[in-house]
Amino acid sequence: MKSILIFLSFLSISSFTFALTGETGRFAYDGVEYFISEEEERIGAYTLEIKGIPYSYTYTVIREEDKYYFPLFEFIQALGIKNYTFEDGVLEIIFGDNNDKRIIDLKKLDKSSYLYEDNDFFLEEKLFKEYFFEEFRLNEEEYIIKTSPNFVLPVEMKYILANREKELKEELQKDVLYYKGERELFDIGNLRVNLEREINNSTGNTEKKYDWSGFLEYSGSLLYGNFITDYDLKEKEFGDFELNYYGIKEDYELSLGIYGDDREKGLTFRRDRGYSLNEGREYIIEERVPIGSKVELLYNLFPIDVQDEAGGKVTFVNSLIKSGREFVLKIYEQNGKITERVIKINEDYNQQEKGEFGYDIYLREDKESDKSDADINIFYGYTDNLTFGFSYAHSPEMFEENWILSKEMGTELIYSNSLEGNPFTLSYEFTHGLNHEENENESYKHKYRHRYFMDTDIKKLNLNYEQYDNGVYYDEKREIYIDADYDLTEDLTITGSLENIKYHTEDTEDETDYYYGLEYSKSFNTLLVSYEVEKNQDNEIRHGLDFYYTGFRDFTVRLENTIDEEDNYEAELRINNTRWMDNLDFSMGMKYSEDKKVEYVLEFVLKFDNWLEFGSMLEKNGNKRTYVGIDRVVNLKNPMQNMNSLENTVVRAGVRMFFWTSSSC
Repeated sequence: MKSILIFLSFLSISSFTFALTGETGRFAYDGVEYFISEEEERIGAYTLEIKGIPYSYTYTVIREEDKYYFPLFEFIQALGIKNYTFEDGVLEIIFGDNNDKRIIDLKKLDKSSYLYEDNDFFLEEKLFKEYFFEEFRLNEEEYIIKTSPNFVLPVEMKYILANREKELKEELQKDVLYYKGERELFDIGNLRVNLEREINNSTGNTEKKYDWSGFLEYSGSLLYGNFITDYDLKEKEFGDFELNYYGIKEDYELSLGIYGDDREKGLTFRRDRGYSLNEGREYIIEERVPIGSKVELLYNLFPIDVQDEAGGKVTFVNSLIKSGREFVLKIYEQNGKITERVIKINEDYNQQEKGEFGYDIYLREDKESDKSDADINIFYGYTDNLTFGFSYAHSPEMFEENWILSKEMGTELIYSNSLEGNPFTLSYEFTHGLNHEENENESYKHKYRHRYFMDTDIKKLNLNYEQYDNGVYYDEKREIYIDADYDLTEDLTITGSLENIKYHTEDTEDETDYYYGLEYSKSFNTLLVSYEVEKNQDNEIRHGLDFYYTGFRDFTVRLENTIDEEDNYEAELRINNTRWMDNLDFSMGMKYSEDKKVEYVLEFVLKFDNWLEFGSMLEKNGNKRTYVGIDRVVNLKNPMQNMNSLENTVVRAGVRMFFWTSSSC
């Protein structure tokens, strides 16, 4: 089975490539040979795509000495840029507003970084990308340039201005119900309605079983913030209630809410980075999105995952999400609007600029103990390099069969700088307990912790060192964590990690664990390949090989393969589409696991007029599930208006088929 999957994946990819011959200037396609002159090899006409939209089908590209050069004025003309000047060898372009400028002084550039031909200046690829793009990929075989810009496009600016003008006109006509300002006191908002009725047929049982499910999800403006909640129609239960305020302080977010089954009140105030680090020291991308939306996660312009909104958020866990990388969330709303958000995984270790305050505050009730949880962290930039931190935390803890608040306070010093061009961050943190009334207890008397931290980049080496020295309140006496990455090339990295834990008690054995391995990530036109291999101290080896293919029109293919430490093989193939024939959302997949069973999944999603949803699921053992339902986002200010235009109306049906075979196949 393993070999079959690998063979099929190879065929699916290789069948869409050109057959190149060994002779320069000669290639074959569909059995026909073509010859290219030297001048045609040097100058090519490419399709220039920006955010998936073609802006030019004849964009000139020059290839010279294995370098690509791109014309500036042809680029300006293709995008319809009007606000630019060129005087005395200096090109100045203004995007959006006067604060977003690109100034290119050709006299200061190295002569090898640009060419002058046909009354145009051609910039070398690396420089061209630095000036104008977040992501940039050139496909030599299909003559396509796919890009994501680092500026507001002129057509987007026109839309923004026109939309703002429309909003201002509507603002003047609003009733007293709406607050006339940037933030609204109350806006009735949007409601997502999801209802599903299903019929289940079991093998050997003629009796049909009926069931249903449904929920409501609401989002709207309240008290100048964004209010969101959900309601389970079947269980007759509300979910969380949350009121969010964005941009109160730069990119900070304030959230007030009532959470969980115990209806515990809570508050958080922290920087919205779009990502977090979990207990397993893995990065997770988590971002708030409009209700009812579908979100693609893009890396190097490749869609590597797709998620549906849940609770006003999407969460992505993927082996490609690592520090130092940049990702794009492409958000498809039910009203047809498509937006993008850039997520940069850059850990700043709470370093603040001079005179700047930073905050990370968490407060929440604990109904079980009738007390509260608190974790308050405040940072202040004493200089641009040195930051002071203060922390206070308390949490309910059982002490002598009674609940108490276990309290602690901490201070931290964070210093960042560079030495001979190599950046580094040093940090020292000391926390200690404040429970004086429990000091007679030996463990509380020794509740303290020292933390030492260092992160540095030395040319191609990144080294991260973290050490904890703890009092006897904690089981661990000393903890050491070391991570190191060394870039052999731009695409290939050696990785290593060491974890050493010593305990206070002699009857607990000290622990040491380490692993080392390789990471490889490379894009080939329409194919992204990611490979990881790790070996631990027990000589157990884990492999991960993933393929992401975008060569099919409007389709993306994801093939993930894993061999774990116990030599168990797992594979998952997924094909996703969001715009097939403008009215069909399609996905298909297959899973295989040596210690489980083979699961084939075929799913069609058809939705008529943004209302009706129907489909069925069939299992190999004869069990069948048929359902009909509704999934729609309603604009409550105008409930009869279909949020999708007629052009974007889709018919949605769901069909899922599952087949099982034994693991011996």
